[in-house]
Order: sequence, then structure tokens, then C-alpha cells
Amino acid sequence: MQELLQTFCAELFRRARFECKSVEVRKDGLNGFRVDISLPEAGLAIGPDGEHLRAWQEILEQYIAHTVHTFTPVTIDINNYRWQAEQQLRELAHRAAKEAIFTRQPVKLPAMNGYERRIVHTELALRPDINTESEGEDPNRRVVVKPLI
Repeated sequence: MQELLQTFCAELFRRARFECKSVEVRKDGLNGFRVDISLPEAGLAIGPDGEHLRAWQEILEQYIAHTVHTFTPVTIDINNYRWQAEQQLRELAHRAAKEAIFTRQPVKLPAMNGYERRIVHTELALRPDINTESEGEDPNRRVVVKPLI
């Protein structure tokens, strides 16, 4: 499956007129895959706020579903964009937790998609001094960090 994904990604981006410097596919979790791609024109391939990146990911998931007749999660990253965005979310989560503890007031984070909210919830899940909840309706759903002390 990894070789199949690697070949498909390279061909997909070639047909979209992107020059892939590298495509690396590895297992991610129990049944998922992570695809790391290096491109000179990364901004265009990623799109505004990662919009195109999510579309590429959907294409890969649809391709796998069509090929092996089962859903397999795929995470795609181009030039470490997603990794850097995840790091920023983790830092935001920790700053919000510190603020919530210091002020003893809930801290509302900006609206986020489900993937981003899950990163924040997961990052703070083991902290015994705070609780996280999602509130609101999409696309304005956000994480609220609440102190427990």
C-alpha cells in the first residue's frame, strides 16, 4: 500500500504540474498513512489556510477507498506546513492553559476545524488542573480551556 500511495502521489502532483522533489509514505497509527511531500511551489499546493492540502488529502483517501474498498485515513503534509501548524496549535493550547490557571477564568480559543480542536484537546488532556470543551456550531466551533482549581 505504501508503494502504491507513493506512486499515485508522485503521478497526481506531476499531472497537476507540480515538481515533486520527494514523496515519503509511512504508516501512521494502526491503519493509516502519513504522506510527506517536498515541493518548490508549496504555497500554491497548500492553498490559503491549508485548504488545498485538505483537498489533496481527500483525493488520496478516495483513491485508497476505491482501490482497496475500505476507508483508510491519510494525513498529507507539504514542506512541513501541517507539522508547523500543529506545533503552533500546541503552543496556543499551553498559553491558554497558563492564562486560564493564572486568571481562574475560562479562555476561549479562536474558531477551529475539528482536526485543529482535536490537537488542542489531546495536547491538554493529561493536565489535571484544566478541562477543555468545544462549544458553538461549525464553522464557529471553538475550544474553551477551563481551570479546575
